[in-house]
Amino acid sequence: MGRGLFVTVLGVLFILSVDLGTAHTSPMEDPSLGGAVFTGPTHGHASSFFVNPAALGLTGRGWHFHIGGSARLSSLTLKRTTIGSDNSLQPGPTVDDSTISPGGILAYYASFDEGKYRFGVSLYTPTWQRFAEDEPGLGYHSSGGQIIQTMLTLAGSWRFTSRLIGGLGFSVGFSSLQLKFSRDSVLDGGSDSISGTGSDCGGTVCGYENALAREEYDIQVGNRAALGDLAGLKNFSASVGFVYRIGHDSWLGMGYVALPGAFETLTLSGDASITLAPRDGGGTVSTNAEIGFGMAQMAFVGYRRPTFGAYDMVFDLRWQDWSRHNQFDIRLFGADNNPNTPEWIPRHRGLRDVWRVSAGIESDDKEAYRFGARLRLESAAISNEKHSPTLVGGPNLTLATGAELRLSNHWAFSMGYEISLFPSTNVQNSAFDPREQVACVDSAFEFDSCEAARNGLSFATAAGEYSFIQHGLVMSFRYDSL
Repeated sequence: MGRGLFVTVLGVLFILSVDLGTAHTSPMEDPSLGGAVFTGPTHGHASSFFVNPAALGLTGRGWHFHIGGSARLSSLTLKRTTIGSDNSLQPGPTVDDSTISPGGILAYYASFDEGKYRFGVSLYTPTWQRFAEDEPGLGYHSSGGQIIQTMLTLAGSWRFTSRLIGGLGFSVGFSSLQLKFSRDSVLDGGSDSISGTGSDCGGTVCGYENALAREEYDIQVGNRAALGDLAGLKNFSASVGFVYRIGHDSWLGMGYVALPGAFETLTLSGDASITLAPRDGGGTVSTNAEIGFGMAQMAFVGYRRPTFGAYDMVFDLRWQDWSRHNQFDIRLFGADNNPNTPEWIPRHRGLRDVWRVSAGIESDDKEAYRFGARLRLESAAISNEKHSPTLVGGPNLTLATGAELRLSNHWAFSMGYEISLFPSTNVQNSAFDPREQVACVDSAFEFDSCEAARNGLSFATAAGEYSFIQHGLVMSFRYDSL
């Protein structure tokens, strides 16, 4: 009865959170982030530093060393729709792109005072996303680059009673971001025939996405080495949680964590290299750069109970407030005194909050060989019209499987695989539209005519048919002293 009620509650919460008319992805995270087999808010695992530090109290006695890696393969097929010189939509190229994003975790944790306390340290990359590259058809949205966040975390758990364990962790994050993209320089001139879309490009009207008017940007930013920058609130985060034993051997767990940039906008500094359009003479311009953006907070709820003999049933619910990640706010300055270099380039992201629910079955840790499988569903985080080559997908269904093999009394090896299936999505009315930039310039930058430009949406259309599939692989070795 209790288990059925719990499943019903999770199902209702998921239904309430899903907007069936939208599409989403939560594309920036390591696949082992609480979603892989043997991980989560009720599991003693190296990722507990991040998901729920109280779950460290469920690890074995002695000390443990964990090293793990992950890889996420994202495959996109996009049948683009482009805008012709007459402002009409027309079929564009079909682009196939596959991108591999890695991840990793290194952790040491140990028990003290007969297991009442556990403390440890971890180095983890919860965020690592590589953007599509070497595809000219996607270049106005992405020509490459990546976003990486590495977190150094100190965490511990305290067993308050035989049933209740609390946990707390503090992290400092090191963030870096590289954005490579093309920019259509004719949009700065509006629709005029001198420098705008009506001007000449090699004997023809430039229109949109003309190779002769294409500028190339390579912007690389990160945390400054200065102590004052590294010690800023924007780089810090905290994790807190508890696990509570219900009955003989069932566990309820809750955890909260914030990524660096969740408490305060993450502003990263660096440099940019700009290759001017061929019609503007080509050449390279160097500039200083700053990019600001927000990152998510996350809350986890999990329940695990023995069933089917040596197997546990596992249920998890997660919330992420990705609505903080609205755009990359790019500021350029000191560009060789070139008056044509823009000082501000907003790049829209437009994520919304994400809910995820999962259920699965796993064998317990008393055997030399363990096996588990989970089924996951996620809610919408980005609307259909805001699809782009850097943010794609629809409400997805993920199947995750994994196994752990005890190699000796001290060493254990685990491996997991997951596949996420996304429905094909047809974006007809893309929120990205270069005609909005032309209208803004032609209106002499009248406020109401420039809303899309202010929000970073007034560049190449992202309309088209999207097909997307994602694979994840995680592997790890763990040494247990006892």
